[in-house]
Amino acid sequence: MKVKEICQNVKNKLVQLFGRMFFHDLPSIILIVLALLILLFLFLILFFRLRSTDYLVPLSYNSIYGVTASVVWYKLYFLPASYLIILILNILIAWAFFEKERLITYLVLFISVLLGVLMIIMEYNLTVLIRG
Repeated sequence: MKVKEICQNVKNKLVQLFGRMFFHDLPSIILIVLALLILLFLFLILFFRLRSTDYLVPLSYNSIYGVTASVVWYKLYFLPASYLIILILNILIAWAFFEKERLITYLVLFISVLLGVLMIIMEYNLTVLIRG
């Protein structure tokens, strides 16, 4: 009997913290779907534009010094993986603030989409630099 009460208390606290209507809100769903499409696009860019190589891939280029950082080709997949982690954290933050302040929710989700667009630009430019 005690275990049921503890589970019910935890469930009530989670519902109180996160609410239930977050995934029924149209602007939130649109922003989350956009962010997930951007994540898919990030992986597709690397999948179609990056080939496995034996040499190091330039990660950053400076007009004064030339190539300033090089990595193994598969480490470029850390960029979309890091975006996935940031996206999950931002969705949890938006979900937690949804019942209290919706503007914060929309701003956090919009920042996630904006970050994804910047990651697409950065990743595409890296693959252009790699392919020559």
